[in-house]
Amino acid sequence: MLAFVRSGYALWNKGDVSAVAEMWSDDFEWHNDPSWPGQTVYYGRDSVVRFLEEEVAEIIHLGEIDIDRIEIVGDQLVICLLALTRGGESEVDIGKVPIFHVAKVRDGRVVRVKAFLDEGQAFAAARAG
Repeated sequence: MLAFVRSGYALWNKGDVSAVAEMWSDDFEWHNDPSWPGQTVYYGRDSVVRFLEEEVAEIIHLGEIDIDRIEIVGDQLVICLLALTRGGESEVDIGKVPIFHVAKVRDGRVVRVKAFLDEGQAFAAARAG
């Protein structure tokens, strides 16, 4: 399962968000970090792909993602990442920023990802299910 998850981030690094979406269930959910402005939850592959391509990739110019580690907490995966980011309008290089994804996998598909900027919040969410 960990190789499956790693392959999704490799596809992101290649710029192939549509291929990443093929790894998601039909009822896939994406939950933004609580501090993210605007909409916090997206439902379904198409809406999440639009969000990732139009907001995440374009606004903060999220670039290459490195997986620092993956920890299993109950039936959740906590994926600790370092993401290369740059301010969209300012073009300021923000550098590598820690991001934490709490993922739930069922029947060989990712059914939910909750994104966090705070490691403690991510692990608390994983423990809560």
